[in-house]
Amino acid sequence: MAQTPHERHETVREYREGPAAYAGGEEREHYEHVVQDVAAEHNMMVARIAQLIWTLTGILLGLITLRILLKLIAANPGNAFVRIVYDITDLFVAPFVGITANPTSGSVELDVAAIIAMIVYALAAWAIVRLLWVLFARSSARSVSRVDRTVTRQDEV
Repeated sequence: MAQTPHERHETVREYREGPAAYAGGEEREHYEHVVQDVAAEHNMMVARIAQLIWTLTGILLGLITLRILLKLIAANPGNAFVRIVYDITDLFVAPFVGITANPTSGSVELDVAAIIAMIVYALAAWAIVRLLWVLFARSSARSVSRVDRTVTRQDEV
């Protein structure tokens, strides 16, 4: 992707520090030339969106994991906490119910649909984040040239 002039910022800072600032009465000059690619700021926004996607996916996968564990230990579905976990995750697990039977042993159940849902949502989040980077990330560069020089009285003559 070719860069256009508005995608770059250049700044030059130059200043002198007088003889009072340093022992021996020497003067120092400082020159700094910074070239910054604005694409880096754009990439920070893409990174934040990717972080948000991963955070939301992590929360969802954590809730689904909790659902699987609650079913494995045969938690009481009448309990308020268990009911909230099931109600929230039912929406996300529903598309995968019926793909395969859930193995049971007494009241203990392995929620296979929830395991499949976790795999699908993790892969979907990964694909979305990768697509986000491919479509919206820009290459960036930054270079800094810095010159510090001590000026002695002989240099001034």
